[in-house]
Amino acid sequence: MYDDPYYQPLDPEVEAFLALLIWGIIIFSLVMWAFYSYVHYRIAIKAGEEENAWWAWVPILNMILLTMTAKRPLWWIVLLFIPFVNLVINFLLWLDTIREAGYDEVWGVLCGFPLTAWFAQPIVAFMDAPKKPHAPRPPAPEPVVFR
Repeated sequence: MYDDPYYQPLDPEVEAFLALLIWGIIIFSLVMWAFYSYVHYRIAIKAGEEENAWWAWVPILNMILLTMTAKRPLWWIVLLFIPFVNLVINFLLWLDTIREAGYDEVWGVLCGFPLTAWFAQPIVAFMDAPKKPHAPRPPAPEPVVFR
């Protein structure tokens, strides 16, 4: 087939294994995307964003939904595209989102930290709503004006 003397085609068994491996990774990725989109959907409903909760299923809109549920300015979405800054912003967004949903801030820390988010977010999504209403976030301080 090729003029390269070192070329050796793969065995059919190896080709079949690689094809199954690739399809398995694709199917696993789609199942995980669907599951965590549903988790984000449930958390958004608990945080009071019933109208736009379906945005959890759309890739860029889910970042807008996370920003809206955290009651943060929409320009924070730009920060989610900056490497390493996105880790801090994602942590803060999840912390505020869980606070808006009425849960303890410990759950917000667990949902925002990348190593624990994979199990903390589903726990929060399927946990019963808290019995006590959450305390609202204090208002932002007035800007200082120098004259």
